[in-house]
Amino acid sequence: MGYVELEARIRADHMKAVGELKVKAEEEAAKIMAEAKAAAYAASERVRLGGERRAALIYRQVVGQARLEAMRAMGSEKNRLVEKVFAEAARRVMSLPHDKKAGLVRRLAEDARLIGGRKKVRVNRGFGGVLVGLPDSEVVEEDFDCLGVIISSEDGAVTIDNRLSSVLGQSKPRLTPEVNVILFGENELQLK
Repeated sequence: MGYVELEARIRADHMKAVGELKVKAEEEAAKIMAEAKAAAYAASERVRLGGERRAALIYRQVVGQARLEAMRAMGSEKNRLVEKVFAEAARRVMSLPHDKKAGLVRRLAEDARLIGGRKKVRVNRGFGGVLVGLPDSEVVEEDFDCLGVIISSEDGAVTIDNRLSSVLGQSKPRLTPEVNVILFGENELQLK
């Protein structure tokens, strides 16, 4: 084997080694590229899923808030309508003829019997005559903002406020569920 053959053989071995190294490098590069792509895909999936979860959470928050606001607005409007019913009831009582209002004043003054001894019965101006003869009572006519009577014991320790506004105010908690059923077909407790 001569120098030329030896050089050709070394060149061939060298080319073979370079080829093998090139193949190994390409395989290694492909492997690294595949791992990088897989890692990038996994990272992008994590980001995408995290974004979807955040978007779903924000959506639930926005929808929940909108529902809450709608329920609040609906409840507020229903309460306004119920208040309007009570105001209309008071207006209708005040628009009754004098004789009907006189009968109502008499019934409101019946609670005077619940207070023993002398009592003072304050009544709307113009209705004092309706209460003439009320036992153990001093009847005093006053200007009230609404129809009714205020009954007090002689010492002022006991007072019964039977003016229309007070009676309606006391009856409101009991009557509101019935008004809700009539107006909206539902019980007040279902509104909350």
